[in-house]
Amino acid sequence: RFTRPCTTRWVAEAAATWLSGERRMDEWRQMATPGPLDPPSLKSMEENDEADYPTVNAAGLALVETYGGDKFLDFYQNFKDLEPSPECRGTARRTERAFGSDQLLRRHFGIDIEMADEMAKEYIRAAVEGG
Repeated sequence: RFTRPCTTRWVAEAAATWLSGERRMDEWRQMATPGPLDPPSLKSMEENDEADYPTVNAAGLALVETYGGDKFLDFYQNFKDLEPSPECRGTARRTERAFGSDQLLRRHFGIDIEMADEMAKEYIRAAVEGG
């Protein structure tokens, strides 16, 4: 009851990869070399109802390691309370995507979605350099 359709895909997949203990090191290494690190943005993933697994894995781990697992789960569960309704249903009984990660990132962590992107990039850089 705390996940899709209410929770935006990148957050749901970030939670899944964190809870599974996943670390996408090989993909992070590929992303980091050669050239500048430029993963897809969390905002673009949200707008397109997509998830780039290496990026969302890093974003989820960065949030958990910075703010704690309990706070991350609270963030995750609060998507159910966003508009359009707790059930996240559209007028034609179709599921609507929730576009609230920026709002909930601000509420729960005091950061915006662009800052979460930067945290994910920094997490990838640090993992690649140290691992």
